[in-house]
Amino acid sequence: LVGRGDGSFVLTIAEPDDALAAGRWPSRGLCAADLDDDGRVDLVLGTTRGAPVLLRNVREPEGHWLRVVLHGRPPNTGAVGARVEVSDGRLVRVRMRLSGEGYLGNHDTRVHVGLPTSDAVEVRVRWPSGVVTVTREVGVDAEVVVSEP
Repeated sequence: LVGRGDGSFVLTIAEPDDALAAGRWPSRGLCAADLDDDGRVDLVLGTTRGAPVLLRNVREPEGHWLRVVLHGRPPNTGAVGARVEVSDGRLVRVRMRLSGEGYLGNHDTRVHVGLPTSDAVEVRVRWPSGVVTVTREVGVDAEVVVSEP
């Protein structure tokens, strides 16, 4: 699967069967996650017949990315409800750590943010408890772990 840069994908298959070649998969589930930790979000379709279909994003990246891993309190909540703001000094990108985002599945629990040209960013997390954590000068094209104090 190759991203076109506009949010759509082009399917490329070495030896397609009829359903794959036509781009049809009777499906009931979708999950988005960076499965190979390369900074590009991949998709998994839960098909109604047969094995799940992996749509791996192999497009050359444009810009940068940051993946934020949240460790909230109490520890086993997954920080559900946390608001993540990533600022490069010009723009603030906001993501929410939610649960149950996918249909008949769940997306990656790590928060993924695309960044156009930044070398370092500030990460601000507003935890469900109301506590705010700020981490400055975070490098890009990497994963950062933020823990609730």
